[in-house]
Amino acid sequence: MKKISVLMVLIMVISNATAGILIESYSSPTDITNLAAADALIADINPTATSEPDFVDHFDNNGSIGNFSNNLLIPGVPGFTDNFALTAKCNLYIPTTGTYTFGTNNDDGARLRIDNVDVIVDDTLHAPADFFGAATLNKGIHQLSLVFFDFVGGASIELFAMPGTVGNTYKLIGDTINGGLLCDINLLFIDGFE
Repeated sequence: MKKISVLMVLIMVISNATAGILIESYSSPTDITNLAAADALIADINPTATSEPDFVDHFDNNGSIGNFSNNLLIPGVPGFTDNFALTAKCNLYIPTTGTYTFGTNNDDGARLRIDNVDVIVDDTLHAPADFFGAATLNKGIHQLSLVFFDFVGGASIELFAMPGTVGNTYKLIGDTINGGLLCDINLLFIDGFE
């Protein structure tokens, strides 16, 4: 049985008041064809739209439904469907020290960082495809940051992970109901979690 301290319960209650991954979308009047253009757009303007879903499984009604079937609309759609960037940020809880494999399914490019270290870098234009990267992480909370960009055509992005280095049991990060890793923008500390 899991032991949960009063402090953890308090942090989780606060977290669940606005639980989720912070998603911010940025619309551009110029072409967004690579991560450098996406980074410049994000640094230069305020978000066009925001949301706090439990997980990243988004598309623009024209994009691929990918590996998972939640299919949330990208914030800002139908306001824009081409030439935009999206960021996703949260505090990721790793329950056991070890190696974790992270994946994205994206159209077009994406970059995943954990604790400011690149885990996945896809700086290309393409149809929906899976990209993977592994990281060895200590038990505890880590900063997760995802940047995604779309040039033209359909757009879609998913973010998932699994313990270990290979396998087909990937779960959406943040989808704790179905076994995904806990990830919440407001999560600060977990005490007494075993």
